[in-house]
Amino acid sequence: MTSRRDAPWILSSLTPFYDQQLITDVLHEAHSGKEATVFCCAAHPSTGVEYLAAKIYRPRMFRSLRNDAIYRYSRIQRDEQGQAEHGNSRRGSAATRKTEKGRAAQVASWIEYEYQTQRLLHEHGANVPRPFAQIGNSVLMAYVGGLGEPAPRLSDVIIEQHEVEPLFERLMNNIKLALIHGRIHGDLSEYNILYWEGEITVIDFAQAVDPYHNSDVFSLLTRDIERVCQYFEQYGTHYNARDIARQMWVEQMGPIPEEI
Repeated sequence: MTSRRDAPWILSSLTPFYDQQLITDVLHEAHSGKEATVFCCAAHPSTGVEYLAAKIYRPRMFRSLRNDAIYRYSRIQRDEQGQAEHGNSRRGSAATRKTEKGRAAQVASWIEYEYQTQRLLHEHGANVPRPFAQIGNSVLMAYVGGLGEPAPRLSDVIIEQHEVEPLFERLMNNIKLALIHGRIHGDLSEYNILYWEGEITVIDFAQAVDPYHNSDVFSLLTRDIERVCQYFEQYGTHYNARDIARQMWVEQMGPIPEEI
């Protein structure tokens, strides 16, 4: 649960959404993790929906991210002045990260990239929450679940046998759709897939990468597919994750980088 110590940080993060008439009240905490806390909010009538989810990132959210170079070099980042620099500019990025201001700029660029990734995928029909706004360290998106009953993660439910094949295919289609439009989730597993009323929703794109800017990310695509396959094995399925990843990559991107 969120502590009282976090109250000022939460209030300052949500105030802009009040000011822009996107939300009218915070109803309850939906999910909390080491990187962010998600709140169910009453949506302003102008949004056309009843509830919205406000995801508030913690100030030091990416300090624990290991080996972030492969993610960093696949995206646009911001320097201390807020100017764009591509992530594969190693010298500039390293210099930026040495200062608090530079670190804040880097975190801001990660949040902005996650929001833009979610917008891109939603626009192309992926099963992701509809994004509404991103201000500072907060993202406002469609809420999945019921009031007081947020959608559980796939890791916390037991699905019916007749749902296994359709849900697996839905997830593979989402991975393929993202790849077509230049994104690999980069950290996909049953822990960031929501399940609600027979449908899945993919969340948490903080580590998403663009394969068109970094061909070294085939391993991330393979790992995403492996984790999904491993989850479904408990229901008696047996998929060759490596073969699925290879076929998907070759169809959309061409030869596997390691085989060129």
